[in-house]
Formats: sequence, C-alpha cells, structure tokens
Amino acid sequence: MALQTKFRRSPEKAIASYSYFDIAEGSGLIEFLPFLTTSDGSNLSGAMTINTSVYGASSGAANLTATNKDFDVVFNLPKIIEGNAFCITPIRIQGTGNGKVYATIKHVDLNGVETTIGAQATSESVIGGGGGVSADKKVITKFTIARKKFKKGEKLRLNLSGASSGSVEKADIGLSPVNTQLSTVFATNGSRSSLFIPFRNEI
Repeated sequence: MALQTKFRRSPEKAIASYSYFDIAEGSGLIEFLPFLTTSDGSNLSGAMTINTSVYGASSGAANLTATNKDFDVVFNLPKIIEGNAFCITPIRIQGTGNGKVYATIKHVDLNGVETTIGAQATSESVIGGGGGVSADKKVITKFTIARKKFKKGEKLRLNLSGASSGSVEKADIGLSPVNTQLSTVFATNGSRSSLFIPFRNEI
C-alpha cells in the first residue's frame, strides 16, 4: 500500500546562528579591551575591541585623574547579558600619594538613552613608591548584572574615571589592547585594560 504523502503547511522556523566563539567559550565571558581613539590633551575619546593588535592613541596610556570617558562597543546581533562581570585596569602611581579607578557599565539604546546595568564600582587604592619610584599594579572592579537584552545596533558602554590624593607626581591608566610595556610606565604588568562580560545564549 502506498504511503500518503504529506506536505508541510508552513515553512521551517529560521535557525538561529551563533559564532563558534560564543559556543566554545565555556565560561560565558567575553573580553572587551578599551582603548583611546583620539588624544588631544585632556580631550580623550575611546571605544572597545576584542582585537589584541590595536595600539590605540597616546601610546596606550592616559592621565588617571583626567580620565572620565566612555568606551563603547556596538552589537551587530541581539545579545543577552547576565551574571558577574569584572574590569581589570592597570594604573601607575609615582610619588607618595595614591590613586584608584571608578568603573560603570551601561546599556545605550538606539535613541542614545543610557541605563546603568553595572553600578559604579571602586577599585582598591594603589600607593606610590615615593622618591620618584613608581607603583605599577592591575586593579579589579566587580559587578553583578541582572538579565539585560541588547537589540541589534545597541551599545555596551564602559565608563572609566580615576582619582588621586596625596603627593602624586604622576598617575596613569593603561588603555592599550596590544599591551604595550613602556620602559617607565607599565613596565611590569603592561598597559592592557580588560572588561569581562557574561553572555547568555538561548539555544
């Protein structure tokens, strides 16, 4: 007996496509690297990349206390962020004072409206060595991000600012994805800052 032929009344649903990196990265964390796109005195602007060959402007270093800038990355596909995020930032303090970093994570919609999804976090203080000796250290700021959906074209924004107190001769923050190790600045730990963001895939 011949089998009855049945035809589908509706097309198959679209198959979601994910990059190999999204699937293979078992930790769920993706590293974004903030860098300076322009540097004209204290007039700095920045962005974020996953490309470790980017040098960035100003030799990958900026004045810590003059830094209060946004570093953006635009998503070309919808994304979901949820979980624990953290930012690692190298700072250099010369003198007997101290310095620290403030970091905030934001969602920016298609109309440019900001929503804070990672409340401002403060790093530990780095104390200078005194007598012209620099203290070069990477500091960590941590965040807990509630589930947030990003539409295509929306931005993830990292805001970094810094402060110093006491007798500080120089205070710098590292912003070089290529991890430049200058002879007098960031000679020990390099100058790469990193933002680790937890992504969720709905597969």
